[in-house]
Amino acid sequence: MNEFSPRALYGVVTKRSKVSSLYLSLFFPNTYTFDKESVNLDVIEDAVDSAMFVSPEVDGKVIKTRGYETRELKPASLKPKHDVNPKKVMKRLPGEAFNGELSIEERRKAVIVQNLIDEEKAIEQTEEWMASQACIFGEYTCEGVQFEKMNVSFGRSPENNVVLAGAAKWSAQDKETYNPNDDITDAAAACESGINIAIFDQKGFNLYNSFKAVKDSLETRRGSNSQLETALKDLGKDISIKGYIGDVMIVVYTGYRRVNGVKERYQPENTVVLGHTDYQGARLYGAILDDDAIEQGMAETARFPKVYKKTGDVARTYTMIKSAPLMATPAPDEFAVLQF
Repeated sequence: MNEFSPRALYGVVTKRSKVSSLYLSLFFPNTYTFDKESVNLDVIEDAVDSAMFVSPEVDGKVIKTRGYETRELKPASLKPKHDVNPKKVMKRLPGEAFNGELSIEERRKAVIVQNLIDEEKAIEQTEEWMASQACIFGEYTCEGVQFEKMNVSFGRSPENNVVLAGAAKWSAQDKETYNPNDDITDAAAACESGINIAIFDQKGFNLYNSFKAVKDSLETRRGSNSQLETALKDLGKDISIKGYIGDVMIVVYTGYRRVNGVKERYQPENTVVLGHTDYQGARLYGAILDDDAIEQGMAETARFPKVYKKTGDVARTYTMIKSAPLMATPAPDEFAVLQF
């Protein structure tokens, strides 16, 4: 098999890439690919309102079928791209011995692989951003170059996003007598299911942990849920387990993406997200609109990596990964969010 064939490249980027992905890994276990540009979001029609699967408020063609309402949406297309700069392959690569033991051909291959890994990381950052915003706000807005702004709203109830303002803010409370756990309990009451995890940003946790009531009640011994703890630790250094309040795990998430070279946290400051780790979010992917993908039988996939060359007086090789993702939150009211 060609070492730079799309199928071979797919294996390389999926094995070697790793970015902050708490929300994506924890709450989006299901993946669905489609063989057309649009993805389908089915709403189960039932007499009980809470039986709805997902209902994004986005312009789209509505098709009525027996028992279902299907909305067709076109996800934003992601296609990060790099060139294989001939000047880079002439010089010693980072990590290569000073005597330059790699040939020019080997350096070229290394540059191609690194380009693809960087492109995969770029897509994963966008997916984690979609996932986090869907969990935190119940919606997100996609916008970019030559792409009409698109808002995807999953119908979160207003009472599931609570904002403490003015005199109610935690920063205005007495650290010795006030118990912020009461606010968390009140916010969690809006959840349509039980909660077993509370995700703080770092600044928010520092404020939360400054209260005597929290210090007295936070159980820091490990082992209450060793399987979940191990899974979270495997996600990387941006996740820190602080302990338990009752049977609810307290976690701090410091993950971020880069936007124009600037770090942008996935989670706003002074925010706690309440949910359950059995939540069944969905990763949806539209078809790859690329003749090479169709020819390779890979139009219906989450990723399509490619390496191609433009010839001429000076030939140039390019790398690119294409994807059309949409992260969806069924039952958006199974999350509650408190901004304090």
